[in-house]
Amino acid sequence: MGARPSQHHPHRTAARTALAAVAIATLIAGCGGNDPEPGAPTSTSTGPAPTATTAPAPEPSDTASPGDLPSDEAADSAAPWDDPTGAASSADAQLTATALRTGAQVGYDRVVLEFTGQGTPGWTAHRSNTAVEDPTGELAPIEGEGYLLIVASGLLTPPDGGLPAGSTAPGISVVTGASFTGVFEGESQLWIGLTAPDAPYRVFTLTNPTRLVIDVQRSMA
Repeated sequence: MGARPSQHHPHRTAARTALAAVAIATLIAGCGGNDPEPGAPTSTSTGPAPTATTAPAPEPSDTASPGDLPSDEAADSAAPWDDPTGAASSADAQLTATALRTGAQVGYDRVVLEFTGQGTPGWTAHRSNTAVEDPTGELAPIEGEGYLLIVASGLLTPPDGGLPAGSTAPGISVVTGASFTGVFEGESQLWIGLTAPDAPYRVFTLTNPTRLVIDVQRSMA
């Protein structure tokens, strides 16, 4: 008895092929459809992201506060208005005058002589009808109805650079100007012109930097 020839069923083969294709497509979609793109950040936060808060910039002020001004211009002094005559320099004083300036304060004019070096300057003060420089005998280059002469001591001789002889500062109100005559034998003369020869004054020192301060009241100007 001979073998039966095999039978080919085209419909069954097509159905199997279609089912296999659907299974493969489903498998690919399940494996790759939910994966994030490479390099994409993943969020682990469960609440809203914090926001940065920037403080508003302060508005500019037309009036400078005391901390914005040099200390010799901003601060008052407890020194009395008693027309003092002098104070001795410290034993270690080796100073060089570096700056001379004038400024207006409430009720008085201020003259400041600034120094570098060590120690505290000494000084003497007295009134004069004329401003004759020592040792040259020349008149100081300032005008005034009267003058205040301040002699600072404890200075280096010769000075280590610093303020040139003949340096001046402008007038304000009762102070008509100030003139620095240079250093001679460890001392320097500071002439201050006045519109009121008898205007009360006071003299004191400040530190950081070292300064000699002369205030003249405007009440008698």
